[in-house]
Amino acid sequence: MSFLYDQGFKQYYVFKYEWQRRWSKDGVRSWCHVFARGMPSRLDEGQKKELRAFLAERDDRTTREARDLILEESGVEYTLSR
Repeated sequence: MSFLYDQGFKQYYVFKYEWQRRWSKDGVRSWCHVFARGMPSRLDEGQKKELRAFLAERDDRTTREARDLILEESGVEYTLSR
């Protein structure tokens, strides 16, 4: 339990100092949301366009249908767990 507490405490201070650094640099603008970059997409622009068109055909598509299309068309496998 102590380990979890220490980790949470450490993350709090990392966040706190990051916030202070942003405030010193950008002032009030630092309150604006900064989007996380994350991993680059495994689909290229053409594949994303095709997926958008597939989803726009009907508004009742499921996540499973979208995942199956991506796997069939591009060979990229996504999980449904997240």
